[in-house]
Amino acid sequence: MSPASATQPLAANRRALLLAALAALAGCGRKGDPEPPPGRPSTFPQSYPRSSPPRP
Repeated sequence: MSPASATQPLAANRRALLLAALAALAGCGRKGDPEPPPGRPSTFPQSYPRSSPPRP
């Protein structure tokens, strides 16, 4: 077996792994703005209180 033919299965495995990783990441991401449950008012966006000054 020549060295070039020995690397072909490795390249195919890398390609398959890369495609699998890209397919898994394609489903991730922001799906939209948050929505409250039915019958509840929306509280978004919400402002948070400022932190208190540090103590000496």
